[in-house]
Amino acid sequence: MFDMNIFALISGGHAAQTVGRLACVFAAGVACHGTAAAQELHDHEAIRAAVTGAVRAELTQNGSRVTVEADEIDARLRLARCDAPLAVRIPAARRGTTRVTAEVQCAGSSPWKVHVPARVVIYQRVVVAARSMARGSVLTAGDIELAERDTSSLPAGFLLQTEHAFGNRLRRDINAGKPLSPGMLETPALVKRGQQVTLEAGSGGMVVRMAGVAKADGIKGQVIPVENTRSRRVVHGVVRTGRTVEVTLQ
Repeated sequence: MFDMNIFALISGGHAAQTVGRLACVFAAGVACHGTAAAQELHDHEAIRAAVTGAVRAELTQNGSRVTVEADEIDARLRLARCDAPLAVRIPAARRGTTRVTAEVQCAGSSPWKVHVPARVVIYQRVVVAARSMARGSVLTAGDIELAERDTSSLPAGFLLQTEHAFGNRLRRDINAGKPLSPGMLETPALVKRGQQVTLEAGSGGMVVRMAGVAKADGIKGQVIPVENTRSRRVVHGVVRTGRTVEVTLQ
C-alpha cells in the first residue's frame, strides 16, 4: 500500500485522480503509462525556490537580512508540471517567527496544492552593549553600538535605534556584545521629589518664571505636581529639563 500521508499533502479537484495514479506507481513499483508518473513533473526544487523567495519578500523590512530554508519535499510526491505561475501564500508569516508554512498552489490545467514548511532566520542591526556594564549604569554614546544579530531568537525584544537607549539606566548587569531589550532599561528621573525647580508659564509670547519645589519624581515629558514657593499653591506641569517644569496656562 502507498503512504496515505501523501494524500494529506494534496488537495483540489484532482485529488482522487492523483491518489489513483500514486496507487498504480507504488503497487507496481514502475511508472504507469498514461498516469502522472509518465507526465512531465514539476521540479521540487523549483517549488522550494518559490517558497524561499515569497517568504523572504514577506519578512524582509527595515534593512533586515532574512535567510529562508524550505524543507525537502517528499520525493514520492509527484506533481504534474504546472503550466501557470505558482501562487505562494504564507498565512502564518510574522516577524519573530522561526518557522512558517507556505501554501503553494498550481491553478493550471492540472491543478494541485501543497504545503511546504520553511525555517526562517531574521538578522537585523540592533543595539548592543559596547562593553560590560553593571546594574545602575546610565547609558552614554560610548556604551552602546549597533551590531547584526539573529532577532528571531531574541524573545525578550530588542532596540533598533541607539537614541532609544541613551540616558536610560540599566536594571541589571550586562556583558559586552549582548543586545539590550526594553525590559533591561529604566528612564532615570530628571527631577527628584523635594528638588528646587523653575516653573515656566507662557502666554502670548510672554514667559513668566517662578520658583517651585517638586512634589514627586519625574522623567522628561512626565506631568508632576510642583508647589509654588511664593504662593504655596500646588500646580501640575511637564518636566522639560532637570531644572525646568512647564505649566500650561488655562
